[in-house]
Amino acid sequence: MIDDEDDRMSANPEAPRDVPRRRAKPDGLTHFAIVERPGALPIADARPVTRACRECGAGGVMHADPRNTIPDRVMCGACQGRINRDRMGGPQ
Repeated sequence: MIDDEDDRMSANPEAPRDVPRRRAKPDGLTHFAIVERPGALPIADARPVTRACRECGAGGVMHADPRNTIPDRVMCGACQGRINRDRMGGPQ
């Protein structure tokens, strides 16, 4: 039996829409904007700069603590690596 019906998606295109599809329907028209404002970030003063590791007290380049989701850089690379190895079960 020969199938004469063209069932490709391109054969029956969907009618064009007036607005693009969205994941959720907002109450009204919305848009995103990037705005530059004078002054420092409001949270810039709330986070002091850490110059020594919270775990061992060493200085240098600081990294985030892998045990939580706080992005503050509070520990050295050696301590961060040790904690990651402990969590993942890597070689000691």
